Amino acid sequence: MLKISLAEDPKALRIADWLKTHAPKGVTAISVEALVLKARKLQGLVDRTAFPPGSIFSKLPQVAQSEPLHQLQGLNTVIQAAGDSAKSSTMHEGSPAIAKSIDAIDTSIAGVCKAVETPLLLDPQFSDRDGLDQADGDDGVAAVGAEDVFSLRRHLLGVSAIPEGVENTPEPVGYVNIQLRASFSSWNASRSS
Repeated sequence: MLKISLAEDPKALRIADWLKTHAPKGVTAISVEALVLKARKLQGLVDRTAFPPGSIFSKLPQVAQSEPLHQLQGLNTVIQAAGDSAKSSTMHEGSPAIAKSIDAIDTSIAGVCKAVETPLLLDPQFSDRDGLDQADGDDGVAAVGAEDVFSLRRHLLGVSAIPEGVENTPEPVGYVNIQLRASFSSWNASRSS
């Protein structure tokens, strides 16, 4: 189940508050909240050690699920460490541990998104319109932010290389150049007369 706000998730709220209170310069409260919310949404993709039945990710072959699950376990570890630090925080503003925690969460999120998006885009069952329609509105696809990638793929599948009814017989380049030179020569000759 995906959460829509930090208010519904006390652990995420505690982590975000801790990171916001001691965030390094240049890191806004909004970006910290968005980061923690995305991390928690990604954690919601997994039911303990597997993708839940009915999830688009559970339709992938077992071998294609291994890297996303590994990355999600890494994210869980990072979030758990941030949660533990938030509980027992005595750190001051600009603490290197806060910056490292923010960076670790961000890096883990990027790893999860790449690990999840890649097998979905490469799996043959998602290479046609029917497969792409399965991805529409899926919470997991939304959590990793892959809607745009699937939208682009759907668009590209709908575009043919050469539109129907258009002749593909380009004029030889030499013919066009000769015509242009002849036209220019005629124009230049009429100008000088």
